Amino acid sequence: NEGVWPVKIFVISVILILSFFIPNSFFRIYGYIAMVGSFLFVLAEVIYLIGIAYAWNKNWVSKYEASLNSGGSSCCWAAILLITSAIGFSCALTITYMLYYDHAHETKDHLVILLPLFAAVLYTGISMSPIVDGGSLLTCSLFCLFQAFITASVLSLIHI
Repeated sequence: NEGVWPVKIFVISVILILSFFIPNSFFRIYGYIAMVGSFLFVLAEVIYLIGIAYAWNKNWVSKYEASLNSGGSSCCWAAILLITSAIGFSCALTITYMLYYDHAHETKDHLVILLPLFAAVLYTGISMSPIVDGGSLLTCSLFCLFQAFITASVLSLIHI
């Protein structure tokens, strides 16, 4: 990586000059390809986030159950789990409130802000129902926080 700088500068210069001759139709097609790629990237992020959150929850629940079986103070791990979940939900609600307050004058943004909030309430309720085996508040709170972050990112990009 330390040598042949004249060749590297020449190749970069040729690429820069050739980029001016790319037709506009290429960028329309590239826009659709980039949109699909970004969707797949966000989907992969969500899958990784849910996997990490479930592993984190399973680890803390196993420590809670181990302390419960050994006769130790099991309320410590339960409190940590509940407090962490409450912090995640509180941060997500705070972000949603700040977005709603900042974009209150634009009625079209209300749906973009409130729809993820309603979805968060829905999947938290479904996760806590007896239908789902192994649902957890920690996973829901982290996903709500991620969803609030994505909503804030989208709204910040729309209004630049």
